[in-house]
Amino acid sequence: MIFFRAAFVGVLLSFVAPSTFAELGESTLVTHPRFYHKQGPSSAKGVIIWSPGSGGRGRHPKAKDGGMPHFLDWLYGHGWDVYYMQRTGDNAYSDRSRLADGIKNAVAGLKSAGYRNVVLAGQSSGATYSMIAAKENLGLHALILTGPGPSDGPLSFDSALRDAQSNRFILAHFAKDRTIGQRKSSNLQNILSAKNIPYMNIFEPPGIEGHSGAFQSTFSKRFGDCILIFLEPSRKPTGAECNGK
Repeated sequence: MIFFRAAFVGVLLSFVAPSTFAELGESTLVTHPRFYHKQGPSSAKGVIIWSPGSGGRGRHPKAKDGGMPHFLDWLYGHGWDVYYMQRTGDNAYSDRSRLADGIKNAVAGLKSAGYRNVVLAGQSSGATYSMIAAKENLGLHALILTGPGPSDGPLSFDSALRDAQSNRFILAHFAKDRTIGQRKSSNLQNILSAKNIPYMNIFEPPGIEGHSGAFQSTFSKRFGDCILIFLEPSRKPTGAECNGK
């Protein structure tokens, strides 16, 4: 089931000396030239910073279910630069502020490099850190949150989502997600609607299950195009991009 609000959003990785990326604001912001060839701020539609879940931490960005989901390949192929946050540390609550600060530094660095449309995206705990970073108004084009945490602890998911600031939101939850448990679509709708900005709420689409549903090729094939259209900076979302998906 997909919900939209009409109204008014790739990840490039290159394993070289970390200091090379200091100018972009964060030494762990990487791209891999085998998979992504940087288009640059003057040619790309914008840039996406992908933060993996704990299962993807420290793994190769293109590792199966541990790095980059297929739909990011589709966005890259249609004009978005894509970066990967290769973070260190664990999921301790004490790490959250530090990891969110790293994301904020990366946003500032990429904006300084000339990118006008910056998107934060993340899976599970990576989505959590992106939401925490977006509590500060970073002038984000969009937030893309797939299988987002947290589901417990001192920070609630509802409060993190409510506080996050962006010009567009894409939220994806999947059935039988045993990591974050069951959430209510109506509750998500209420939080997103109160923001009075365009959003896409992809909630438990049929045929895609589990915490890593966004990594399934079916998700990319079904939603890649409408996500691309929704993020297009030159147009206003109509609210019908994913009808019938």
